[in-house]
Order: sequence, then structure tokens, then C-alpha cells
Amino acid sequence: VSNYAVDKQSYVNSPCFDLTGFTKPTIALNYFADLQTGADGATLQYSSGANAGDTWITLGEVHSGINWFNREDITL
Repeated sequence: VSNYAVDKQSYVNSPCFDLTGFTKPTIALNYFADLQTGADGATLQYSSGANAGDTWITLGEVHSGINWFNREDITL
């Protein structure tokens, strides 16, 4: 029996952080995901400025950073 919802989009919000002055900010987290083969995955997005929360930008690019995105077909 599977409770997997097709085309489901979920999110986790965190408190706001002021990263001004950081030269190499790092984000670390532990998570578990029960994903099916295909375009399932996760991205990290941020929002800032006057429209914070209205516009979201995906952080990083495919194959960049340390242990970062490694698939181009994750649906945003």
C-alpha cells in the first residue's frame, strides 16, 4: 500500500536568517525522502528583499557546489 501522492508539491519553511557579512555560508540538514524514479527530488529556494515570500529563487545550479543538485529534470 502506498500513500504516494502523484504531482504533490510540499515545502518546509524556516525562520529568516540574515547572512550579511558571511563569506561562505553553509546549510546542513538531514532529511528522508521516499521518492519514485523520475523527476522527483528536492531543491533549496530562497526569497529576499521587498517581495520576500512572493518570489522564490532556486539556490545553486546542477552539478555545482558540494553534494548539490545532480539532476536537471527535477520539476520546480
